[in-house]
Amino acid sequence: MKKKGEFKTIHNKVQKEALINEIKGNLFEYLVAHAVARAKNIEPKFLERFQGLMKEMFSKYESWLRENDRDLIHKLPLLAQSMATLISQKIETQINEVLVIGKMTGGFHNDLYKEADILLLSDREIPISLKLCKKNAFVNTKSGGAKSFISKYFKEFEKAALLQETFSNIIDDGFEKMGQDLYAMHGLEFCGRFDSMWTRPDLPGELNEEESKRLHQFYRSLNFHLYSILKELFEESPKIFVQCLMPLIGQGDHRVMQGICFHKDVTKGGVKSRYELDKVLFKSFEEYCESIEFLPFNENISSFEIQMGEDKLQIRIKPMNKFTTASYKINCSIRYGE
Repeated sequence: MKKKGEFKTIHNKVQKEALINEIKGNLFEYLVAHAVARAKNIEPKFLERFQGLMKEMFSKYESWLRENDRDLIHKLPLLAQSMATLISQKIETQINEVLVIGKMTGGFHNDLYKEADILLLSDREIPISLKLCKKNAFVNTKSGGAKSFISKYFKEFEKAALLQETFSNIIDDGFEKMGQDLYAMHGLEFCGRFDSMWTRPDLPGELNEEESKRLHQFYRSLNFHLYSILKELFEESPKIFVQCLMPLIGQGDHRVMQGICFHKDVTKGGVKSRYELDKVLFKSFEEYCESIEFLPFNENISSFEIQMGEDKLQIRIKPMNKFTTASYKINCSIRYGE
């Protein structure tokens, strides 16, 4: 069993990048919280909480990054300081304590504060979600099973359960037809599931052009039906709809503020510098309620977008892993504007 603070064995570049992202997020939470505590003149109280095993864990994080991504270890404190400065400016009230409650602290985190990573305590609780992302990138915010997505996230609508049942039936019927078509391409008869007769790949990226074209027709059909269902709910009640969207953009509680720090690559004199500050944003729930618009549907792709003020929420249907089972997920990601 892997002990706290120990790292997973890395077998390839993808796993290394995933570990860098995990450590980057953990350190960013701590560095922002520390800088906010310093700005609010409560640094000693904050540091008292980061002793012993917690301090040792951060030391290991920093040592690992120093060996594996030297650019990041040098730039991360600067990015965190910029984020903390904006937070301190926006929240003018006296802060008595700053807590790190994200996933890295384990015991501090619970569902009470939803996606929050740090918690400021004054005469009220101010939970803040932190995101560190590359300029213009879509940031993953939520993923859920297609056969429970509508009933789970849009349950405030009376007809959510009925719409979910309808969509689940569309998935099953579409899967059956897609399977029949793929089997027919090879002179086979489909009997409701992909069995031992199917000797072709079960990963979408390994199909030939004709097979891939048919599979993506199925995805696009599901995409259109989901788009239509969500747009129907929006037209019924924009107010309820935007409340339902909040967990999908990583804001499951209206109290949670969002701090977003963008970085970019800069090339000067032929030398590339990564993790340079682009901008920092600090958003509240109310800002997302100002304007919601479904962007025109594009039948050539298996995703659609909802404009939320300056931001875009992208909703995409994908297989859980292998396309040969009728199990699909809906991925949500957001691209932040100004």
